[in-house]
Amino acid sequence: MATEVETQLPDLASLRKLRVDQVARWLEIHPYEVIRALVQQEALPADLRLETQHVEQVRELLGLQTWWNGGEAPARDGDLIAALILRLTTRLAIIGDPPDSAPPRPLSTRSDNLFRGLDPEQQMFLRRAVNHLVKMGYLDIVMTAAGLSVTLRPESRRELRLLVPGSVGIQALVARTRSEHDDGG
Repeated sequence: MATEVETQLPDLASLRKLRVDQVARWLEIHPYEVIRALVQQEALPADLRLETQHVEQVRELLGLQTWWNGGEAPARDGDLIAALILRLTTRLAIIGDPPDSAPPRPLSTRSDNLFRGLDPEQQMFLRRAVNHLVKMGYLDIVMTAAGLSVTLRPESRRELRLLVPGSVGIQALVARTRSEHDDGG
């Protein structure tokens, strides 16, 4: 028979579990997204305490990727935009021309993947740059089951390859992005 003190002690296994907000902070997403992903898979524990395997399950279900690690992001704005474009075209695997028989297909990634791993100032700058790339017709913003996504238009891949550090196109994009920031936008 358990003593009164033993029945009042918390279950040690439950203390090793993660709270939903801890998992969300770890993955750099909103706690609601963690819950939504696990509910879709009927994997949400009743006590809302998650095992470590839930973290990878949520990451996979939502298509979460970290595109930038630590200090690898270029410091200059133009280089940062060019690096994003290179990552966008490379990660979405459309830098090479598709075979003639295959129609080009739009490829998407979660919009927050573009910025995950950058400091807040770089994130804001790149968000504005992505908005300009949308306005210019290179990218589309679409809602998917995983959340808000950026789709790279296959027909724009040749033009995007020309946006390299120091190019006139990158300089113009940086100028537009900076002017929006300076105007408080």
